[in-house]
Amino acid sequence: MKPTAALAESLPGLLDFTPVRLRARVEGWTPERQRAYVAALARWGRGRLAAQHVGLSEQSAARLHRRPGAASFTAAWERAWIFGEIGRRSAAAPKEPRDFSPPA
Repeated sequence: MKPTAALAESLPGLLDFTPVRLRARVEGWTPERQRAYVAALARWGRGRLAAQHVGLSEQSAARLHRRPGAASFTAAWERAWIFGEIGRRSAAAPKEPRDFSPPA
C-alpha cells in the first residue's frame, strides 16, 4: 500500500506530515496507509479514489481528518487535494488551442 518511490519523489514535502496517532490495527489507518492516501489524493485529486487505493472508505478518511491531533494530516490532505485537483484539471484541458472558426 506504500506510494511508489517516483510518486513520493514528485511530491516534495507533501508526505512530510505527522500521521494521526491511533491504536494499532492492521486493517486501519496506519501511518503508511495515511501517507499512501495523501499520495493517491495528490495523484488523482479525488478522495474516493484515494480511499479505494488504500482499501478504506472515503467516510473513514473524513472521520480521521476530524480527529483530535489530525492537524498535520489535514494540512497534508488539503495540499494533496489542491495538487491533485490542479493536475486533474490541467490533464482535462486541451493540449493545443482549438480553432472554432467557421470553415471557409
